[in-house]
Amino acid sequence: MSELGKRLGENIRVYRRANRMTLSELADRINKSKATVGKYEQGAIALDMDTLYEIAAALKVSPFQLMVSLAPEKKEKGEPRLLGERRYLYLYDGRSSRILRSLLISGKESEDDAVTLFYDIPSFAEPQRCRALYYGQRQKHDFVINYILENQSNGVEHAFLCVMRSLDRPSRRTCSPRTRS
Repeated sequence: MSELGKRLGENIRVYRRANRMTLSELADRINKSKATVGKYEQGAIALDMDTLYEIAAALKVSPFQLMVSLAPEKKEKGEPRLLGERRYLYLYDGRSSRILRSLLISGKESEDDAVTLFYDIPSFAEPQRCRALYYGQRQKHDFVINYILENQSNGVEHAFLCVMRSLDRPSRRTCSPRTRS
C-alpha cells in the first residue's frame, strides 16, 4: 500500500477515536464489515471515492480533512506531502494551573475551508486523545481569519477564534536599513 493510503488510514483512525466511535460502529454506519474498516485504517486496502465520502460523512468531516496529514511533516525527498496547515495553540487554564495544547488543522489558501480543532491533547503526536473535538469553518477577511467551530460531543458548545492575518503569514518583503552614501 502507498504511503498516502497509510496516512489516510491513520487519519480515519484518529477521527474515529476522537469521536469516541468503535471500529464496529463505523463499520455499521458505512455498511462494511469490521475487518474491512480495520484494513482501511491499516492502509492494507485502498479506498474508492464513494467509500471515502461515506466514511467522511459518518465521521462528520469533509473528505479533505481525512487527507490532511495530522503528523508533523517530514522534509524527506520522495515522501508524499498532503496539503494542510497546522496551528499549534497553547492556552493557560487557571483552574487546573496548567498549559493546554491544542491542534488546529485547516486547508491551504486555495483549499477547502473546513477546519478541525483537537482541544487539550497530551501531545501533538496523539491528537486523537483530545479532550474535545471541534469541527467548523474558516472565514478569511482582509486583516483577520475567523474560525467558527462546534464541539462534536455535545453540539451545543461553540468556539470562535480570530487570528490577525499579519501574524498568519510571513511578510512578502523584507526591510533593510537605509544606508547613506
